[in-house]
Amino acid sequence: MKSGCTVRYWHRMSSGEIEQAQTEEYSCIIIPIVVIEAHGPFLPVGLDTMFAGVAAHMIAERIEKSGARPIIFDCVPYSGVVGATYGLTGTIGFPAMLSTEVLFNAWQWLFAHGFERFFILNGDGSTASCLMPLLYRGTKERQEFFRDRDGAISLFSWFDGMRESVSHADVIEHGLYTYLCEHFDLHTRQVAYRVGMTSPLQDEDLKSLDGIQRTYPTPRREFSSWASLEGQKEVYGVSCFSYDEYRAFLDSGKAHEIWQRHIVNVTANMLAILSLEV
Repeated sequence: MKSGCTVRYWHRMSSGEIEQAQTEEYSCIIIPIVVIEAHGPFLPVGLDTMFAGVAAHMIAERIEKSGARPIIFDCVPYSGVVGATYGLTGTIGFPAMLSTEVLFNAWQWLFAHGFERFFILNGDGSTASCLMPLLYRGTKERQEFFRDRDGAISLFSWFDGMRESVSHADVIEHGLYTYLCEHFDLHTRQVAYRVGMTSPLQDEDLKSLDGIQRTYPTPRREFSSWASLEGQKEVYGVSCFSYDEYRAFLDSGKAHEIWQRHIVNVTANMLAILSLEV
């Protein structure tokens, strides 16, 4: 096994380095995709981007140690599809056809460069179900393109395999952010800092969220955004929060367990697809 691996990012590589990477055995491209959306008054709107960014880096390190040659292509990070946070302050949504066209165009170029194995790391819960079918089948050109490259792209979603029930901007998301900022090992915290996790959450701020519960219309009806629910616009998408549960979550070590389990599972699956051993 190799040691001291250095994660490669497409936009930091020279043309010569990319050309050399084309010929490497077990080369692969990791593409984190997410959205920019409200996550309450204290979490950054790029939270999903940060989660996906840290995960991509840590996973790339692990699969590289097992013989893979990954490159992180984070040039299209905000290509997800905005869902129920539409209309909340800080949310920026792009039309689904535009987002998928950007991704499709990137893949055309990457395939043209000789790369044949891709891993999508989705940092948002709804993006996979909304975006991927449109990406593959949105136009006849896309259908033909991906049909000819069946099996080249594998999707890993942030919520896949989680035993815990995770709601938008809830105790778990606040807790994972705090854990990555302040309580993880030094290397992980440094990676988190590089992707923008630079503002630790303050206890006094979080106490102001105590007791928030999302209230749905009665009788239940369809709605397109949480902004239409009474009181939701003022809390910017926080689904539910208890300060005591937040502290208990951090003290229990569950944040570390959830994060590590996700990294280990995705790493193992990527290596299996590449026919490499952990």
